[in-house]
Amino acid sequence: MKKLLCFVAWLVLSTVAAPAQTYNFDPSKSLIEIHLGAAGAFGFMGHDHLIQTRIERGSFLLSTNPGQSAVELLVNSKALRVLDPELSARDRRKIQTKMESDRILAVSRFPSITFKSTSVNLAANRQLLVFGNLTIRGQTRPIVLKATLEQTQAHLRVTGSTQFKQTEFGIKPVSSGFGAVKVKDLMTITFLVCGDRVR
Repeated sequence: MKKLLCFVAWLVLSTVAAPAQTYNFDPSKSLIEIHLGAAGAFGFMGHDHLIQTRIERGSFLLSTNPGQSAVELLVNSKALRVLDPELSARDRRKIQTKMESDRILAVSRFPSITFKSTSVNLAANRQLLVFGNLTIRGQTRPIVLKATLEQTQAHLRVTGSTQFKQTEFGIKPVSSGFGAVKVKDLMTITFLVCGDRVR
């Protein structure tokens, strides 16, 4: 019995003392996609938008101790690209210009979009709930990321999604025809993040 208690104590202490691991995101493999749907009385005449960008830099401090994990990342707002495959190159350029304008992202005044976690919950099935603050156009709001973690000793891979409204960040959804066709306020963000462990 005494040996069993000693083993349990050793196991607990080993877990508590396990060092946290930091993974730096790989910009070439870390991708964010923004999905925007059409709305309004004639929303069926509009089309969905797909916007894509790479994560410029970021890191994930991963710890077995609850409350010690942390995530932060930065996106260059000027690097966001409108893909919209069903549109012509000319129409994509028009949407790109509108997106970068002061009415939407105001990229000349706010060149960065950032996220910094406040807490990270890691379940036994490697599911993550990441609570944190997202800053767009200089306005910071809390959001929750739902993700799945894949980890090896040297590499990290996280896939997931989140949703929030444009108006929460002072962005008025684009519309035409006096609102008959417009972009939905609710945005869906999907992401793939790959990182390498810092040695």
